[in-house]
Amino acid sequence: MLAGRLTERCGIEAWAVELDVRDRTGVERAVQSVLERHGRLDLLVYCTGVALDRMLPNLEPEAFTLSLDVNVSGAFRLLQAVLPVMRRQRYGRIVHVTSYAGIQGRAGQSAYAAAKAALIGLTKSAALEEIASGITVNAYAPSVTESPMTGSLSPAARERLLAQIPLGRMQTPREAAAGILWLLSEEAGSVTGQVLIGDSRIYPL
Repeated sequence: MLAGRLTERCGIEAWAVELDVRDRTGVERAVQSVLERHGRLDLLVYCTGVALDRMLPNLEPEAFTLSLDVNVSGAFRLLQAVLPVMRRQRYGRIVHVTSYAGIQGRAGQSAYAAAKAALIGLTKSAALEEIASGITVNAYAPSVTESPMTGSLSPAARERLLAQIPLGRMQTPREAAAGILWLLSEEAGSVTGQVLIGDSRIYPL
């Protein structure tokens, strides 16, 4: 359904492949399906995640493991599947969607913050390894973004959240997409191993 709407609105060919990033065989099968259909794979955006918010004393080990598996190990599996393809092409653009929680932490989000911080480390290391391969690897850290998830917040919780954002509003999905698209563009060809932060907060280096 989503692929159909994209085709209709944008005049492009779009198709969907069901994928569980925890399943290495499924990841490899999905990459192969792209190659069979198009003959090459130029762009990868890893935009998936799970947030299992708990204070540390209440955080189940299984929840912590699941957060790592989806938020960072899934990206690792996809890197291993696509990098050989992009190396043969001598071209590739990879963007991992991380989070401000992975930069400065967030109370109640230890599992999520740890995984997103690890994703930043994976991004920087992969970028250094691929520096001579024609492949860029970057990360995008969106601000709190308007979505069905944030739309379910209570008015009080929403007000507390907005009070932490100097701009006084959430990022729109279109704004987040624009940051990712720039990292995928030819104009960003000299940018690799970086984290583009789509936020109005100032983070310490």
